[in-house]
Amino acid sequence: MFWFVVLINLILVVLFYDFINYDYKKDVIACPECMKIIFITAALLTLAFVCYLLSSFINPGFLRIQYNYVDLVSELLEHDRDLELLCTHCELIQTQTSFHCRSCNRCCELFDHHCPYLDNCLGYRNTLFFFIFLICYVPFMILVIVEAFERLAEEVSDKTRNTITENGVIDIIIIICFTIEMPLVMFQIYSQIKTLSS
Repeated sequence: MFWFVVLINLILVVLFYDFINYDYKKDVIACPECMKIIFITAALLTLAFVCYLLSSFINPGFLRIQYNYVDLVSELLEHDRDLELLCTHCELIQTQTSFHCRSCNRCCELFDHHCPYLDNCLGYRNTLFFFIFLICYVPFMILVIVEAFERLAEEVSDKTRNTITENGVIDIIIIICFTIEMPLVMFQIYSQIKTLSS
């Protein structure tokens, strides 16, 4: 799922930048409005992509085995201790704030959820990167959707053409893809804000 998300977004970005160039039909450097859009979206996208990679590949806070599990269990049973914090899957003692992820099959400190788009858990070490990714990606998506709508509106209002060109079809694809993706990203932002505030 991770590489699928990266590939789809990469294709959409390439299409978007390609049609900014084509849309203005002139040298991009000579067009200040075009340069602003390219600079802002490129900056947002670069920061978002870096944070996406960091949150995907950084250890989210997996707990490490520190004791011999069999000896630990026998010692706890001898002293009538509570075995509630023992994870039988990972064979370790969990903290009060850790949780066992069934997808990764590991215990993670401050576990939020296992994100299929990252193919990683969200824990105490990568939640901030994921949140920054979301905060940068939403304005990027909004800029792309607005720009695609503007180009599509110009094309539809052009009375010299009876049909939508290839550019219009690409704009429609970009709008549909990012519009489908927007609720998922907004839900993740809501979830992260809720988690960070508690």
